[in-house]
Formats: sequence, structure tokens, C-alpha cells
Amino acid sequence: MIPLRQSITGILERLAGRLRRGLLIEEVLESLARAGVLVFPYYLTERHLTAPGADRSLPSPLAFRPLREGDASAMADVPGRPLAVAVARARLLRSRYFGLFLDGQLVAYNSASVDTVRLPFRQQALFTLEPDEAYLWDTFVSPMHRGARLSQHLSAEIAAQLLSEGRDCIFGLQGAFNTPSRQFSRRLGARRVELRLLVGLTRGFALDLRLWSWRAITRTRRICGVLQRPRASS
Repeated sequence: MIPLRQSITGILERLAGRLRRGLLIEEVLESLARAGVLVFPYYLTERHLTAPGADRSLPSPLAFRPLREGDASAMADVPGRPLAVAVARARLLRSRYFGLFLDGQLVAYNSASVDTVRLPFRQQALFTLEPDEAYLWDTFVSPMHRGARLSQHLSAEIAAQLLSEGRDCIFGLQGAFNTPSRQFSRRLGARRVELRLLVGLTRGFALDLRLWSWRAITRTRRICGVLQRPRASS
């Protein structure tokens, strides 16, 4: 369990950082979601990967590798995002994570799914991925290391890994008011596919609506739209 003082300090640091980056509206919407109320507009984006250039290299002393269950403590200790070790371990067991290490310390991480694109704040799948596709989510960079191009380095390393597995189409979800995320995504070459709105309850009935489409995407025909409360596992 995270000590109360450490938890409060982490929350205040997170709020201050998001305010500095112009994420006030995004923080309000995410706070509502954490409280159980969903009113969350978001973009579905798509990016096609190309083979990395021969000059691509990770600058020393950065190191990139997949994260394992044993990295739970390191993940929980990343400044600016307080996590209990048990929560971090559950995430690492449930999902595939990659991390960047600086002098042996975890400073950035990202998750990659190869089975489904999942809705924000819900466990339901938005649509199923094909063998040449992946979905990147849960990106985080330690606040004290932002501005050092860690996101770019992490993205490039994950792209190279996914390409080596034959996956060259990457999907992402971005909060409609998350300007830094949208700008970074555009720099990587991602294109907006749809603007969607998720409304309802985090653990109850919810409705996922497509508000606008920039281009046809066959896969979204599989999106159900109406979400019922998840059934308890037997």
C-alpha cells in the first residue's frame, strides 16, 4: 500500500503537471471517469509503420526492453504516477509493457496490445485486431525527464519491435482535449480515423457513439456501440 503522504504528494504533482501542460479539461473528465461517470470524447487514430533508418540508435545510457512481473516495483516507483506494487504487478501480468531505463532506472513505459483495442476506462473491446495490427496505450514518462525526447525514443523502439513481428498498423485512442498527446501523435504520422463519445457509468450501462469519421475503416463495423455492465466471472 502507498503511504498516505506519498500518495497525496504524487496526486498533487500529477495535477500540477497536467495544469502546466494545458490538460485541465482532460483531468476533469478523467476524474469523473474515476468517480464512475463517463462523459469522454476521444479520437481513434491509425498509423502505418515503416522500416527504421539504418542510423536509428538509442542514445547511451538509455536501455529498452520488455517489462516483466519483476519490474512491478520499478513501475510503481516512477515519479508522478503513484501506483501500488500490487496494481503494477497486475498490469504487467495482464498486458504487454515496454520500458525505457536511464542508468538502470525505469523512466518511461508503454503498453502494446495485439488482440483488441479496448474502450477508455472499460474492459470491453472496441474492435478486434488483425495479425498485422497493434494498439498502443498507457504511455507514461517520468515528469522530471520530459523534454528529453524519451517518448520519441520509446515509440521508435516499440515500432521496431512490432515491425519485426509483422505488425505495421498501429491504432491509438486519445482524449479529445489532450493536446500534447494529439500533437505528438501527429508528429509520428498518425491520422485521425474517428471522433467518438463514451457516456454512461464506468461499471454500469454505457453508450459509445461515433460522432465523426474522417475515413472509412472496415474494422469499426464490428463496434457494438451499446455496452452493458460486465458480467461477474463465474
